[in-house]
Amino acid sequence: MTQRLLLPFQNNNLFSNYFLTNQLLQSPEWSDSEYRDAFQQINEVFQREKNLLRTYNEKQLEDHFFKPIFTILGHNFEVTERTRSQEFPDFAFFPDENARRNAHQFKNTRSFYANSIAIGEVKQISVDLDRFGRDEYNRSRNPSLQLWMYLIDTEPKWGILSNGRLWRLYCKEKRRDDYYEIDLISLIESNNIEGFRYFYYFFKKGALLPSDAREPFLERVLRGSADYAKEIGEDLKDNVYKAMKKVAEGFIEWRGNQLDIHNPESVELVHKNTMLLLYRILFLLYAEGKRLLDLNNLLYRENYSLQKLKNEIRLKNEGPVHQRYQSINTSLYTRLGDLFRLINQGSESFGITRSDFYVPAAC
Repeated sequence: MTQRLLLPFQNNNLFSNYFLTNQLLQSPEWSDSEYRDAFQQINEVFQREKNLLRTYNEKQLEDHFFKPIFTILGHNFEVTERTRSQEFPDFAFFPDENARRNAHQFKNTRSFYANSIAIGEVKQISVDLDRFGRDEYNRSRNPSLQLWMYLIDTEPKWGILSNGRLWRLYCKEKRRDDYYEIDLISLIESNNIEGFRYFYYFFKKGALLPSDAREPFLERVLRGSADYAKEIGEDLKDNVYKAMKKVAEGFIEWRGNQLDIHNPESVELVHKNTMLLLYRILFLLYAEGKRLLDLNNLLYRENYSLQKLKNEIRLKNEGPVHQRYQSINTSLYTRLGDLFRLINQGSESFGITRSDFYVPAAC
């Protein structure tokens, strides 16, 4: 599996993408440079083990790959202790060594996980982290469900799931299929040290602990994302009005449309098509946000999705002037039209097989 090129993470509704790519950059963590040393250390682990990763069984992968990385991330961990329902997560993470030792001392009188800060489950590198169809609700065959059930069965709020390449964060206060994901191996192979920040500061022990009178990093990101979503919701009516105005102005100002703003029929035509375009975009935002359109599918995400289009627009607008869109360019509208046709007619009508991805016809 290849990670997307535009962002170093895949955020599946756990946090706010806008918060991750904007407000987060103002956090104290983003001003230090300790992630650089961690990148080099984890890179050394990867270079040492990369030729064997696919040959290791799960226990060997734990010993030679996961444990060294968790140590670099500063974690105090214990392995395979039972939960209340007699299940055995691969890892329990603790705030310090004393807490880990005390968990053993009191495990016969209380939950072993009472003072842990997260739990972890790891798999072989070839294992898919999600299973659908008949295996979706089989916890022994669906790693994401297995990790979620461990969270429900133990005290920690946060869970880490990984197959070595993909690393995910889950939060029991969110939905089961909400997660934050990093393709660590892609970051290493592309020498993306700056993108590595999105791995290091989210998966290190310090992300789960308060520091300098501040709440834990992950809690700040979770709360900040929720606050941003609430603010956006409160401003939605005003934002929709502004969007309508911009789209309507675009239809009118595009000379090829030959519209007369003083003609009532032209005004009505602009209004109708403005509403149609905005409703379609809102539908796509909802469908991709709720995974009705599968952003986990690389082919859909990188070639068709509205998310890919949004990220490209953001990067161009924030980048050098010579790379920004010009008024003569209609490629964005053309790509939107292609996506609308895909949704309207369904993927199979364009010869796309279900093994690639599937979008049912809307009509």
